[in-house]
Amino acid sequence: RPPCRCPRLGNGAASPPAHSGTIHLLREYGVVHVSGALSTAEQRRLFATIKGSLRRPAKATGSAEFHTSSGGAGSSTHQAVLHELGEELYMRCAEAVAEEASAAEMAAEPALERLGLAASGEKPPNISICTGKAYLSHATLSNHTDCPEPLYTMSVQLGDSCDFTVGKKTSRPHKRERHGTPVTIRMESGDAVYFDGGLVPHSVDRVNKNDAPGWWQAARSEGGCDRLVLLFREPLSY
Repeated sequence: RPPCRCPRLGNGAASPPAHSGTIHLLREYGVVHVSGALSTAEQRRLFATIKGSLRRPAKATGSAEFHTSSGGAGSSTHQAVLHELGEELYMRCAEAVAEEASAAEMAAEPALERLGLAASGEKPPNISICTGKAYLSHATLSNHTDCPEPLYTMSVQLGDSCDFTVGKKTSRPHKRERHGTPVTIRMESGDAVYFDGGLVPHSVDRVNKNDAPGWWQAARSEGGCDRLVLLFREPLSY
């Protein structure tokens, strides 16, 4: 598999080819975990790109959401480099899954079918919004789904690792919810996870304090948080 060539991030030099990473496919839920999706240099550039948008979480709540980019190209709220990065990561997942899963498997699983359409070129990725969430080490995210329809999401992790669980039945499941045996993924700094946030329940069970790579120590102080997650999403109707 050829390495991904990620776009320029921040004001630094153009990025070198990203790590190919290791692909872990959770067929039951159509989830793709890319371990080592971004190199250390790319993680640092990504943080530099989004740090002006960060909201520092209050100790009482432990987390804070923030907006990084949306709207059409040329609008005041649009950072093209973030949309390019999200679409590049979608394509990496699409190409890797197309190599690993059969055509029948991809056709039977809606989230993987979406990647198949991207890999074939029939329906390229189209990132419409990028948001983020900052966590302190004591914060968690309760098990939930985002909406009662497919919402394909690429999640990118920076800082301390977290235990990210998919597939656990919610307390009030909607009729399209896809739950079963829960699977927990350890997301390290630089990892990415593709999943359907609308139909597949997901949660952050814990942040594993002080296990971030060395570069994060300065970023931890600068950003006022222990963990960051960036969420790249396509339009619901796409």
